Amino acid sequence: MTQPKARSSEPVARADQPPVREALVWGLGSGRRVRALLREGKRVEVLAIDVDPARADLVDAIVAACPRLCEAQRDGRLRIRVAPPEQLAAHFSVCTQQHGHEHTLHVDLAALSSVPVPARDLARAIERLWTERADLERFAPRLHANLRAN
Repeated sequence: MTQPKARSSEPVARADQPPVREALVWGLGSGRRVRALLREGKRVEVLAIDVDPARADLVDAIVAACPRLCEAQRDGRLRIRVAPPEQLAAHFSVCTQQHGHEHTLHVDLAALSSVPVPARDLARAIERLWTERADLERFAPRLHANLRAN
């Protein structure tokens, strides 16, 4: 029986690793993607690149409109960071250095449709690099075995 194919933006679970319990999400949007991750039992950190830092009150309005988001934020299962794109990218870099693949990465493309092109490109580039890194780690044992065999 074959294993189900992992999504490219998530690390592949191995038998010697615990399941991934944390998620980083680029873009808050309406909160639909975040609610889905919370239903899966994940702790979620949102890098709200789609929210203007001068209008951080919008985050409170989005969270207040959904009981699931309110409860998760109150319980500490939801953290939302609002900052300029370069600060969010720096925070993302620190998170990945500290936690590695304890996180899965998700990009809310619907939320990013409202941000300026440079910020959208930043989020997509980070997603692409994350995916390439996950693929490299996934296939590294096979590559090493092939190199030793040759």
